[in-house]
Amino acid sequence: MALRYLFSQMSLHCNRTSPLLQFMFQALPRGSKKYALEHLSGVRLCAQLPAPSVTDIKDTQKANSSASAAEKIKNFDEETKKKLKILQLEYEVMKQLGSFRIPDNMTDELWLEMLTFPTVSARKRYYRYLKKIEAAKLGRQLKRQQKLENRQIKEQDEPSQSKNTIFLFIRKSTMNSFYYSRLAHAMMFGQPIIIDMSFEKYMRKQDVHRLCEQFLMGYGSNKVHPNPFHFVLSGNQSNSMFQNCLDNTRVNKDEEEHFLMTNSDQHYLNLYPKEKLVYLTPDAPSVLQSFDHDAIYIVGGLVDKIVSKPLTMAKAKKEKLKMAKLPLDNYVRWGCGNKSLTLNQVVDILLEVKKGSSWTEAFRHIPQRKIRHLFKDRAFTK
Repeated sequence: MALRYLFSQMSLHCNRTSPLLQFMFQALPRGSKKYALEHLSGVRLCAQLPAPSVTDIKDTQKANSSASAAEKIKNFDEETKKKLKILQLEYEVMKQLGSFRIPDNMTDELWLEMLTFPTVSARKRYYRYLKKIEAAKLGRQLKRQQKLENRQIKEQDEPSQSKNTIFLFIRKSTMNSFYYSRLAHAMMFGQPIIIDMSFEKYMRKQDVHRLCEQFLMGYGSNKVHPNPFHFVLSGNQSNSMFQNCLDNTRVNKDEEEHFLMTNSDQHYLNLYPKEKLVYLTPDAPSVLQSFDHDAIYIVGGLVDKIVSKPLTMAKAKKEKLKMAKLPLDNYVRWGCGNKSLTLNQVVDILLEVKKGSSWTEAFRHIPQRKIRHLFKDRAFTK
């Protein structure tokens, strides 16, 4: 009450742009500021700035990252600076020849990453990866621009008119609140699914980025599912490449409301009882015949494009965990490509069988290019 009375008197005797009123407001704690704004109608502080937009926040984060990379390059020793100049000269030669797919622009962060590749072939592969990302980004920009132009042409040709409809307009924020409520319920009472993030040392940076994309797609499928899993990231360190990639997908890194999951750096054996854990690995000797709603399944967070060793099976065997593989060979006659599945495909399959569907229906989430024939109502026996 005293705070309300004080501000009411100040609003009567002071101008709205009074420096004294602005100073008193800025000196208040956060909770008192909220209280003052709620109860003092008609008092506008010119010191209040509009909230920064999404673009402004991302530009600030990008500028800070570029500044740190520039400082690292500036503090290099002579030998490292010489190596960097050689790599930049190699890049210019490749760019002039035009026979290699290389990106048009290289930032300081990318040059720091290029220093970690010891061979020319490794650098060429990473150049192709960067060029692919650059082309995809340019394609999205052109598509967005074309969509905007088409909308403007449509508005000129057909002036907007109010339309009467019996259907209620549902906003995206309303749908997200509905999905988040189910995710929150799954975190408290639902079945967990663990993603083992301890294989980052076996992957290249581009593989970690692919794993992050697969995780986001799997999280999106789980988010809209009627009975979602409780996502658990196990062994995910705060300074890992995967966590950095995950942070870049958020505008505000201090807020994780739209990632309703458990993100832990602890081992899964410290989080859940060992007898309930089942490690899903394609190299397991036993086959998962049916979905167990009481089990806690573990999926390896690994993109094994260059890794041919059975890392997930070796880890499960070392920790003496139960392991199983999906009954792919019993229902699928494979076509072109390998038999490996991505993280989001495994999540989609498990979500499908969790709600009571058959394996045949669940395996429809496998890309059609990999399937020569999918058997219905019966298992395929060799």
